[in-house]
Amino acid sequence: MFWNSFYEKAVVFSRSQMRCQNRMGKKIAFIFLFVAVAWVARSQNYTIKGSVTDSITGEPLPYVAVLLKGTTIGGTTDLDGNFEISTSSRVRTLQISY
Repeated sequence: MFWNSFYEKAVVFSRSQMRCQNRMGKKIAFIFLFVAVAWVARSQNYTIKGSVTDSITGEPLPYVAVLLKGTTIGGTTDLDGNFEISTSSRVRTLQISY
């Protein structure tokens, strides 16, 4: 009778321990997945393309400085007034100077 009750307690303890380990594994997997998704979302690059033209004549303006406002990220337009900026910043305002 002693061995029988001891065995039942050991089985119950073993099952509860397995449930706890299973829950912990699910939590770790969820945290890992969340961090991985956040890391991928954070590392996205944005490409901003466009052209700068004169507002009166409509002619393209070459060598115009194009910057993301509040940053040092930017470039200049080519001979046809076209520019392309690649950035991971979420700034949506361009600063143009001629």
